[in-house]
Amino acid sequence: MSPLRNNHSLLCLVGILLVFASCQESFGIENVFDTLSLKVIGQNAFSPQEQDVLMEEIQNRHQISEANVYNDVLTISFSGGKTIHIRSDYFPLVQADDSNYWRINGKSTDLPIIFDDNKCIILPSLVPGDDQWLLDGSVTGISTESYRDFATNSSSTHLLGILAFQDMLHIYKSDGKVESLPIIKELFYRVPDYWMNHLIEKEKMAENAISEADGDCAYFVFFTDAHWGNNMRKSPALIRHIIDYTPIYDVLFGGDVITSHSSNRITPLETGLDFQESFSFLGTHFHCLYGNHDNNSDSQPAKIDLHLTEEQVYYWLQRQMTDVVYGNYYNFYYDNPANKTRIICLDTGRYYYAQFRDRLPETVRFAIQSLESVPEGWHIIMASHIWCTAQKRPDGTWKQYLDVYTKSILKVFDDYNAHLRGKYTYKKESIPYDFTGSKGHIEFCIGGHTHMENTTSSDGGIPIIITTSDVVKNPQVNTTQEQSVTIVVADYRNKKLNLFAVGRGEDRSIILK
Repeated sequence: MSPLRNNHSLLCLVGILLVFASCQESFGIENVFDTLSLKVIGQNAFSPQEQDVLMEEIQNRHQISEANVYNDVLTISFSGGKTIHIRSDYFPLVQADDSNYWRINGKSTDLPIIFDDNKCIILPSLVPGDDQWLLDGSVTGISTESYRDFATNSSSTHLLGILAFQDMLHIYKSDGKVESLPIIKELFYRVPDYWMNHLIEKEKMAENAISEADGDCAYFVFFTDAHWGNNMRKSPALIRHIIDYTPIYDVLFGGDVITSHSSNRITPLETGLDFQESFSFLGTHFHCLYGNHDNNSDSQPAKIDLHLTEEQVYYWLQRQMTDVVYGNYYNFYYDNPANKTRIICLDTGRYYYAQFRDRLPETVRFAIQSLESVPEGWHIIMASHIWCTAQKRPDGTWKQYLDVYTKSILKVFDDYNAHLRGKYTYKKESIPYDFTGSKGHIEFCIGGHTHMENTTSSDGGIPIIITTSDVVKNPQVNTTQEQSVTIVVADYRNKKLNLFAVGRGEDRSIILK
């Protein structure tokens, strides 16, 4: 499970800490919970036996749709349809009071709610003492007798507690691990049932790949060409599930939010703002490339008065990115020191039309400067909207080939990996570079644009990954063909790039040099 991160849209300061134990599966009673009364027949509805139901739902990665407290009872409802109730006379109930201190079973404590430098909650400990529960080492006056009665017969690893804080449940286990589950109240972010098995399979495949890398890897979600006006819009729920239930937290978008050219500026602006709002839960971990459709110039390059300004596109595409180093609009990089990886994001989408290519040297100059400053021993990923162009053959199949202006950029990358000097020339402008002392290594390039998968390489052997579009023409509604996002795991330890296609597309494994 992923830890609580500051990129979630967290709500009120309400916390609940409950303790469970492991027993045999038992859930036979139908429970009805509303704001007026709690109607439950029989004590078993509140027994620790319900932990088996909770553990099963965790295993199935079902999202929590509701987690409410009423009359000292926590009710947890899952998107799969099951509901469990936990009562505080079995387990202590810890909540936040108005002054942001913990209270337990209605009793005030002097233990404050504490946050770290990233504004993430520091989870308090709850352990059973000889006769009382200890909250962060302080005695609470709450008896452990009920817990002791069933813990004696529990399995070696059982549930130890739950902290519900804001929009997350943090489930403590007796082995010391904590699993964090989101509370997804908005239907827009709930994964449809027909996606669940496929999604979980791909998540587990990605987790295994991360495990095989033994910490020496980079991983993120990549999707591209959303064309939001025609999109089935399941991708926010899919991506939210991935980042909530796996170690993955970064998302890179490959460009093309705007669907097609519009005869006014208002429509593309509204589309862009809706797209950004749909992924706002990602916060600063959402990095977006510029696509050739995104300034409303596609099919109308000469109609400058209809194009969105750089500031307008930035506002709905990139203003959430506070952890990046910019060259100019749309050229930026961001670092992950933990896995020694720099992701350099380049503006190639704007140059779909030749008349816009006079600013190509700006992009290449930024790429050179970003490569020259890479620390010793780091890995580099190059991302842009356009690497390839597609052309239809007479037999109806498609050929993808490297675009003429991206090939000249790729030559710079090949020289970097080969530790060579050279120069990039465009028209009358020449940009020299000296990579003889380069310290990093470009592992691969990734992008979209063609709406089709492709794997090719630069002349120097750098892999170039093209993924299919998130949007699809004539989608197969209510199937996993509605969307396409890719989980990327770059395994540096085993020199392998793993691509796991969620939805349309094929899983790929590519050797890294």
